[in-house]
Amino acid sequence: MTTETEDELSNVLAFPAREESEKNSLPFLPEGTGKRLCPHDIVWVNEQDRQVRCRRCEFVLDPFVYMLSVAKKETQLADTVKYLRQEEKQRRQNIEKLIQIERNAKARIRKAGHKEPLPLWQNERIEQ
Repeated sequence: MTTETEDELSNVLAFPAREESEKNSLPFLPEGTGKRLCPHDIVWVNEQDRQVRCRRCEFVLDPFVYMLSVAKKETQLADTVKYLRQEEKQRRQNIEKLIQIERNAKARIRKAGHKEPLPLWQNERIEQ
């Protein structure tokens, strides 16, 4: 048998990866270049002319600058996911500690002199 807390913990899902971050959706201008970037994310790639063109506003982008922006967005996204995974792991460890504290408190209640059994919801055993 498991406690209600552990049942709720087993229902917690892993943090889902998000495709777009609000920080990443903003256009940026790399330092040292005077070329502007289109704020849209959808582009056409012309292999023959070696051009990258926005699908919405038809602005011709510099392919290197566009690839650099995509690489920076992906790097930032990877860092954000790494941070969130670490935070998730830390929170799960804290939950496990709280469950152990709950078990210890129940044991102290039993040892405190209450000879009658604990209520059913407090008397459940935890399987490991």
